[in-house]
Amino acid sequence: MALVLHACSPLHRMQKAESQIPSIGSIGAYRSGLFKKDFQKVGEPELVTPISVSIQSIGFSPSTKAKYAKYLEAQAQEPMVESQDSTAVQPRYYQMQITDIVGLSTQLNNEVNATVRRYIQDDQGLQLLSMISFMSDKQTEDKLQATDQYYIQSENGALVLKIGSGSGAEGIKMTSLQIFDFETSGFCWKRNKRGHVEIANILIDGKSCPGETESNPNKLDPILDYSKL
Repeated sequence: MALVLHACSPLHRMQKAESQIPSIGSIGAYRSGLFKKDFQKVGEPELVTPISVSIQSIGFSPSTKAKYAKYLEAQAQEPMVESQDSTAVQPRYYQMQITDIVGLSTQLNNEVNATVRRYIQDDQGLQLLSMISFMSDKQTEDKLQATDQYYIQSENGALVLKIGSGSGAEGIKMTSLQIFDFETSGFCWKRNKRGHVEIANILIDGKSCPGETESNPNKLDPILDYSKL
């Protein structure tokens, strides 16, 4: 006997993500309400070199089942069917997360990303789309399982997901992924040796900014230019 996740279930009231989620690595405004959350992209960094991401397969929990059911409902698709047979293979989803945080921070501080960095500095509400949860079609799933090398890079002015390495690397269209949940990360700021404000860290773990770094760059102590005193 199959178990069908109906929209009328109590799980229907769980928080859901908006259906159209930009590429992981995008910069935008995160909004969260009682029953939904969304992410409005304002820009993407220009990646001079690729940034590594991880992809892992995870078993559904009641919470993630609810979010995926809401996604399917919003897309007017049939609900997920799950077997009650404990010996049967249970459905799983994928979670993609940026892993090269140091490399991404460095690239955000490059001159090529001056405009994006200025947007983030001027609006502390902007965050990085750092993790997505998704389902995919069988063809894409087979490609994801055939390698353990995943990264994002800039291509024709947009971020793309690549899998594999060298000449065998292949692009995966974000539109082929059913992204039903996501997480964002804030930024920590510091002054460099020249006194210029730059990104010190990206808070993937959600903790507060460490040491002398600040989530609000306006709170950084000014550096006096003693040559003008």
